[in-house]
Amino acid sequence: EQQLRAILDNLPMGIFVAASPSGDIRFANAEAERLLGHSLEGAAPWAHEGSHGAVNISGERLGPEEHVLHKAMREQRRVGPQIQSYRRGDDALIQVEVTAAPIPDRDNGGSLSVAAFQDVTAKLLAEEQARQAGTLREAERNLQHINELLEQRVTAALAEKADAEAALMHAQRLESLGRLTGGVAHDFNNVLTVVIGALDVILRHPENASRRARLG
Repeated sequence: EQQLRAILDNLPMGIFVAASPSGDIRFANAEAERLLGHSLEGAAPWAHEGSHGAVNISGERLGPEEHVLHKAMREQRRVGPQIQSYRRGDDALIQVEVTAAPIPDRDNGGSLSVAAFQDVTAKLLAEEQARQAGTLREAERNLQHINELLEQRVTAALAEKADAEAALMHAQRLESLGRLTGGVAHDFNNVLTVVIGALDVILRHPENASRRARLG
């Protein structure tokens, strides 16, 4: 037994052994007391005095049936790993990953349960930061995609505007040319009318040389 205690005291995780079904703690290794910040041997985790212990999201102490150890004893099976919030003896709030399982106590003919746990507060924080960073990168990629689409639409709109302006200028040039052509045709018609009138006079009086000279 002493060798087993020495081995358990040097494990890098918290371990305690409890009587079943009372939950009274028979043994807790040094790492368990260091992680939780208080002495563990004695009353069950859900029955000890003080504000420290497993708590829910509102910071209230968990009832017996909500403890992983209690569930393992009640159902006589391994339960976990499961994340639970724990208020340490120094009032700091940590996140622990707990696994519990029943074990037979052949020496005393009774029943025991063992719980093993580790502090995963830093791990969960790192995962949350990584998730947020991933969300931020995704948002940045989406924003870049939106900017690219917007740039494409602006470029297309500018091209359409340039085409419309070119078509308008072409139409204006055609209109100006039409007005110019119409004016020239009008002047030509005026001159042609005078010429035709003069020729008509000459043809009606071919013998009048002086009139031909004047119209000539």
